[in-house]
Amino acid sequence: MNKILDSNRLLSAVRCLPLLVAAASLGLPAASIAQGSDRASRELLVELIGKATPSWDQRVLTISDSQAWAPQTTPQRISDLLGDRDLVDPIGRAPDGARLFQSGNAVLRFDSKVGALRYVNRVRAVDASREVAPLIGIEEAQERALRTLSALGLPPDQLIEPRVATQMAGGGRTGSQSMEVKAELYRLVTVQRRLGDLQVLGSEARAVINPKGEIHRLSVSWPQVGLPPRSRLVNPSAVVEQAVEALLNQNTSSRAQVRGRLAYVAKDPRNPSMVVPAVVYAVIDPPTPFIVTIPVAEAEENDDK
Repeated sequence: MNKILDSNRLLSAVRCLPLLVAAASLGLPAASIAQGSDRASRELLVELIGKATPSWDQRVLTISDSQAWAPQTTPQRISDLLGDRDLVDPIGRAPDGARLFQSGNAVLRFDSKVGALRYVNRVRAVDASREVAPLIGIEEAQERALRTLSALGLPPDQLIEPRVATQMAGGGRTGSQSMEVKAELYRLVTVQRRLGDLQVLGSEARAVINPKGEIHRLSVSWPQVGLPPRSRLVNPSAVVEQAVEALLNQNTSSRAQVRGRLAYVAKDPRNPSMVVPAVVYAVIDPPTPFIVTIPVAEAEENDDK
């Protein structure tokens, strides 16, 4: 049984470069600054970062057509796929170009220009105060989510294998030392995105499925993306040096563990359609994990864009 952990999304919430995410923003305990001899030396961080830094080559500067899925669908098609007949009339009466559609029970926001979708249906919410029917199986939930996303038009080759968590309601009697689980409410199916071999951080879809197998909530952030023109690769030693400086500024302790991987991340959080390849360093430094992203490509000289 999977539980919902905000820390599971450490690597999918990154939006800007370079970026440090404080654990407090992820719902984790506040950081305590490493003091005295516990603070990692530059030499130790150079060693840790060097071992964690992956290799890269010119292939990271090539992205095939990322396929804009959203312009190929319509609000009407979305309501049909979700089986929500209450939205049919509001959608039919909405003016051209509308992005928000509401019925008495449901809300749909759809922006085809940026590939963003948000949906919630209050009638499909689970009442935890009553007896709750068993949830559908994990594999069935995965299939339900993938089938819906594919029907919406998201390119199948960009879908990373889904992760499934279970949202539960529970409590304990006064004085109880452990949670007494009352019910499993929803399957949360998260599908992240890849282009080629690299994940696109911050671009994902999530379906929340109730015991009847209905989609209670759906969110999609899947813009058409591209690389800045005239980019060139950065020397690996420069990437390591930037990462070391970032960790020094965070007062990283000598007990820290560092893991690194390549991914595409938004160059500017205000423009998620422009991405750059970067090394994403996950720093495990109890009680506060954090991440640092360092680009492995930069604009060529005399290119101010």
